Amino acid sequence: MERRINEAAMAGDTSTLLELIQQDPLILDRLMVMGSLQENPLHISAMLGHTDFTRELLNRKPELARELNSQGFTPLHLASAKGKIEIVEEILRIDTACCFIHDREGNIPLHLAVNKGHIEIVKEFINVKPELIRLLTSHGETILHLCVKYNQFEAFKIVEDEEILKSKDYEGNTVLHLAVAMRHLQMIKYLVESNRVDVNTLNANGFTALDVLLQCPAQSGDLLIGEILRSFGAIRSINTMLPSAIAISSHQIEPDMIGSQTILSRSLKEKKRKKKITKKKMNASEEEDDDDDDFENNRDLRRDANSLMVVAVLIATMTFEAGLNPPGGDCVKLINAATSNCTINNSFFNRSTTFESQIFNGTEIGNFIKLPGFSYYVFELVDTVGFLSSLSVIVLIICGFPFKQSCLKWTLMVVMMIAIASVALLFMFWMYATNPNHYVVQSFPAFWLLLIVLLAVWQLFRFIVWLFKKFERVACKRPRVH
Repeated sequence: MERRINEAAMAGDTSTLLELIQQDPLILDRLMVMGSLQENPLHISAMLGHTDFTRELLNRKPELARELNSQGFTPLHLASAKGKIEIVEEILRIDTACCFIHDREGNIPLHLAVNKGHIEIVKEFINVKPELIRLLTSHGETILHLCVKYNQFEAFKIVEDEEILKSKDYEGNTVLHLAVAMRHLQMIKYLVESNRVDVNTLNANGFTALDVLLQCPAQSGDLLIGEILRSFGAIRSINTMLPSAIAISSHQIEPDMIGSQTILSRSLKEKKRKKKITKKKMNASEEEDDDDDDFENNRDLRRDANSLMVVAVLIATMTFEAGLNPPGGDCVKLINAATSNCTINNSFFNRSTTFESQIFNGTEIGNFIKLPGFSYYVFELVDTVGFLSSLSVIVLIICGFPFKQSCLKWTLMVVMMIAIASVALLFMFWMYATNPNHYVVQSFPAFWLLLIVLLAVWQLFRFIVWLFKKFERVACKRPRVH
């Protein structure tokens, strides 16, 4: 019997429902006795949007509207989440108290409608029970926090309560903090242009909306959001503790008791105080701009350091592999010959090497070719210099290299150029070793290496000029002894 009524609810078959009730008038009462162990027919029909079936159930047993299913949802929760406006209207017609029932996560049906962006259902709830907008989730969030969290701008514009706009969640975040953190530009402009929110309100961490923007990872549109916030007076939290101007109201001064000289002296003191406050605010604004510039510079420096780390690791890998496998370092394997002689002529290394490759029991055994002479030692030296230079760059970055200092920054640049030049030289060695007669191909690495040398000379020249100017400034600052 219970299976048949659930099947009728899924199909929205009202005639079958009436037939089952006629056969067993207590069938709906038995379903209520089962409690939240499973979904009752009203849950099913409300979720699927069968209006006639839902209306018949509510007319015969209104108590079903408050029953929870195994997930802790009422039929009104399911209809709100699925956007079934007719079902919501039918349930509210029978029992408006269902609006205040929370599910297991602390959400009322209005919260689910906001999350899914069902505007008509949100309007229906607010028209029936306006006080619903003040109910919070388990995290202390209002429906406006949910609108920002799920990017439901149309639902956001429905609520006009200024107290809700200024409310904070359990982490102290207003809707503006949350909108800035999630980069919802449309909501940010709507909030600040309405002049109904304080752009410098602090959250539980002591951050203003501008602090939240600068603390979050950089994204596209951050500059525009920062300009919008600053245009409406947004500042960082370090500047919110400045003393505000204290105005002397006219009703506090009694002319009969205070002489004209006293009033004049107080007005002069007040003007001086206002000038000091204005000066402090200007200095604080300059410090704020400096902090923002420092933040941007530090972020750029970290990005440059990451790029240098990647390049240095690649160079270290290439030089390490070149050291393990130098040109001509592998024996040429001979196939289909039991014993043969093999001669390798290498014009670059100026050496002719003969070795034997023998086959014993089907296994080839080749003698390793070792390249003696001055050229091979030059190859080893260049490879070692490139490998150690790249490792030095990696170590300097890991240890927190102070990039802000120009002298040390140029030092790191020179080390990187040495590593890159070493890679170019190694490539030339390989080209000469493998293609001794292709001089046109070999000339390209030489030209590129020449370019690196010219750049290194140019950077060295700039460094010398910088040192000369610095020493000149230091000499000018020394006091002269007469």
